Amino acid sequence: MVEAQTKRVLQIDVSKYPVLARFSHEMGLDASPVEGREVEMGQLRADLSRPVISNAMLLAGAGTGKTALVESYAANYTSSNEHVLELDVVAMAENGRDQFNASLKRAMDEVQKLQHADQVQLDIFVDEFHVVPMNGGTDAIKPILARSGRLGIRFIAATTNEEYFDYIKPNQALDQRMQPIKLSEPSDQLMLKILRSTINYYAPDMNGLFTDHLLKKVIEYGKYQPAMFQPRKSILYIDAMIGNYRTFGTKPSVPHLNAVLAEMTGIQADWKADIDRTVEILKSRVKGQDTAINIMRDSLNVSVAGLNDPSKPMGSYLFAGTTGTGKTELSRTLAKALFGTERAMQRYDMSEYQTQDSVQVFQDRITTGLTSQPYTILLFDELEKAHPGVRNLLLQLLDDGRMTDKYGRQISGLNAYIIMTTNLGASTLADVANKDADAREYEELLFSELSITLKPEFLGRLSAIVPFQPLSNKTLVEIAELRFKELNRRIYQKYGIQLRLSPKKQELGDGYRQEIFEANRVLAYIVTDKVVRNANNGGGRAVSRRIEQEVASAVSDFVNKHPRPHLKYDYLVLEVSGKMVLDDMYDSEGSAHLVVRPHKKSLAK
Repeated sequence: MVEAQTKRVLQIDVSKYPVLARFSHEMGLDASPVEGREVEMGQLRADLSRPVISNAMLLAGAGTGKTALVESYAANYTSSNEHVLELDVVAMAENGRDQFNASLKRAMDEVQKLQHADQVQLDIFVDEFHVVPMNGGTDAIKPILARSGRLGIRFIAATTNEEYFDYIKPNQALDQRMQPIKLSEPSDQLMLKILRSTINYYAPDMNGLFTDHLLKKVIEYGKYQPAMFQPRKSILYIDAMIGNYRTFGTKPSVPHLNAVLAEMTGIQADWKADIDRTVEILKSRVKGQDTAINIMRDSLNVSVAGLNDPSKPMGSYLFAGTTGTGKTELSRTLAKALFGTERAMQRYDMSEYQTQDSVQVFQDRITTGLTSQPYTILLFDELEKAHPGVRNLLLQLLDDGRMTDKYGRQISGLNAYIIMTTNLGASTLADVANKDADAREYEELLFSELSITLKPEFLGRLSAIVPFQPLSNKTLVEIAELRFKELNRRIYQKYGIQLRLSPKKQELGDGYRQEIFEANRVLAYIVTDKVVRNANNGGGRAVSRRIEQEVASAVSDFVNKHPRPHLKYDYLVLEVSGKMVLDDMYDSEGSAHLVVRPHKKSLAK
């Protein structure tokens, strides 16, 4: 461990220097312990001891302890005549570029006056150092950087590797005036010491409540937030548990840690996917797609059991079928089933990535998405619209379970499920919709048609090609009934009254299978009236849209005219008024529309 911290007495007075008084403070007055940074501390001390250019730049991800290292240096290694001031350039930049440059120049003038007046050694720590070149402030500090050793004014900068490559390295003159010091994330063994030391420092009375088993779990849970770095993310978990214990008496434990993680990230670490329950939910929410659901069940059983290829994503699928057949709904439901929340799904519209210029944009978004949310479903909608370069990037992800970001880092996709959708193959699916084709026959037929647009080596790397059949009218009625129930729940929650369907029935043809069945007249109207009946009519999505547009509109009109309907009526009835297209085969327009009427049991005969 870097030497135990000491308490410094504030000795330098910056009150006569308005910019420094506003934007700086002295460091080392209350430094927390720093574990395992002896090598980096030695590098920092050596770089600051250079006789000519004695400046250092700490390079590491946010949360690895850059500021803590400088605080420890200020507390333990400075001489009595040496002071470390942190200059807040982020606050300086809040008033715009011009004001930033003026303030930074005045700050540098004040630093030199202070050093000369007090005859002290000044070390200026600038966190988020990339803000300086971002705002054109390089010229204000270059003269001091070039003569730092002789002036007695030394700089310690800190930034991330990404921002270093974006804003500092391109400026050769600036880059050469700073000695880089890289801070890596601590090992798990070192992390255990860091967390124990942190608890001893900030909450010594709670040290006995955190067992080594719990602390190891805290460290392990860092995997759920790869965009953050250790030790900060584990310290944040500890901090939250201590706060909950002091406020609510919640004892630190693994269930407590799970609750903290869920609150901070939405990830449920204790979630265990139940495939049988998942299939049950899928069939209740995604109508008419039993073949697709059964294919997914077989594949998911393998991944949930942990027997999938560990060098590839958890699963990769191509959902093929016309629009509105349930591809997005199935993906959203899977996110809830596999990860405990629909927020675990990241959706990308591939029509946004049709040009060569968009390939890099796509790469940046996917690697950023995987970094911030590694346990996820990546949904790539309408794959066939993407530029071939985008599909090549996806091929890398399917093949190796990783994608390279713009900084050359390998970003893991091993904990992700990859789902791509396509409208290709819709004609093939329509041709076999009224046959009892099994999953293998579907896949063989689709593979042949899909290979015209997508490379066979791309298709060959998929866990499965999943066919989504065109929806029959009978299935569309089931979807309409499901969406009606969802809307009815919202109506009851908002107004305390139920909306019921008129009991009238209507005969309806069942599309592909040429069957006649009896449906509720309101649902038959929603499914067929004014809707072009073909394979590309929007399917379930069009039905959902009509529920929202026509049913919600009719109810809204009623409740706006009759406020607080639950006080006056027992329930509301939704019915079709006028002639439907189905009522007269020679009338292609129809005059039907939906109306809402109130009902009182006391008035019923």
